[in-house]
Amino acid sequence: MQLSRVLVGIDFSAPSLAAARWAAESFAPRAELVLIHVIPEPRTPPYLARLRPGAHPDVAATERGSSLLGGLMALAASIGGPRATADVRIGEPAAQLSRAAKELGVDVIVTGRAGQRAAAGIGRQLGTTADRLVRNASVPVLVAARAPSGAPRTVFTAVDESETSESVLAWGVYLARKLDTRLTALHVVDRDDHIARAAAARPAGDDGEDTRARARAVAREHAIRDAADSWLRSRVREVGYNPSLADIAVAVGDPRHELLAAAGCLEAGLIVIGRQGADGSERSGLGSLTRAALRPSARPVLVIPPPEPSPILHGPFRGRRSRVLRLPDRGATRNSIVEAPARPPAARTA
Repeated sequence: MQLSRVLVGIDFSAPSLAAARWAAESFAPRAELVLIHVIPEPRTPPYLARLRPGAHPDVAATERGSSLLGGLMALAASIGGPRATADVRIGEPAAQLSRAAKELGVDVIVTGRAGQRAAAGIGRQLGTTADRLVRNASVPVLVAARAPSGAPRTVFTAVDESETSESVLAWGVYLARKLDTRLTALHVVDRDDHIARAAAARPAGDDGEDTRARARAVAREHAIRDAADSWLRSRVREVGYNPSLADIAVAVGDPRHELLAAAGCLEAGLIVIGRQGADGSERSGLGSLTRAALRPSARPVLVIPPPEPSPILHGPFRGRRSRVLRLPDRGATRNSIVEAPARPPAARTA
């Protein structure tokens, strides 16, 4: 895990420019910055192409890209100096940014909350490009609504029982150390869970029985909080961070409401959350908790994708007779697999 190269999507809107400056000055002040502007390619049906007057769409987009590159390079120099570069591409913005992230080996993609295609006048819209990046990118995506004032004072991690939670905590710990700030780990026990319902249940009866039932419910909720607190501290310890140096928070209720309430109360400067949490069956590709953190939040949100499955190696592999060498190639879509003999060939005798 590192933060050595950051890709920033630029559409020259105010949110994207603010996100670029904040990323350069506060989020990744020492990382290499790659500013990319994507020109949406006009989608003309083939049967209408010959009726389109003027230059071919590809030619027109290329000419426009050449004129924009100079301004983008000047912007890169102004916010990142010699560690910033710029590029202009043509195509679907989210797809092109995702492809560039793989080609360039970037660690994080930064985008503004609303872009050129965002619905006008709807403040809760995430924006088409940012929305598609968050759902499909293979690297973490940082969505910034507006430029925060300086570096975040608190890195706020939302932790649940999903397979992504380890990566969420690891990123939170890494950023807290790199930015020299406080780490907050939050876990929400869903009140709709059967254990939480048992804690909240109060059977009907006389006043004395009702009082005792309330006491039992309170005691059970305390037990639930203690168990969740112990579990969360162990998760923080597993990623190599001392829990006593972090703010450990446990809440019981609706996870979406509790997350936003805790982020506000604890002054979260940066929210780190998984793309899909324990509610990973969402058909939309985003968990409900992630959507709740993204839509109304004015804070930067770093969305961590689920871990990629380990590749399956095909072909014979028997003991020490052969070994697999992986040759990294940045230009290829996947690493090449070369099978080599374990022993060198015997020398020929004269």
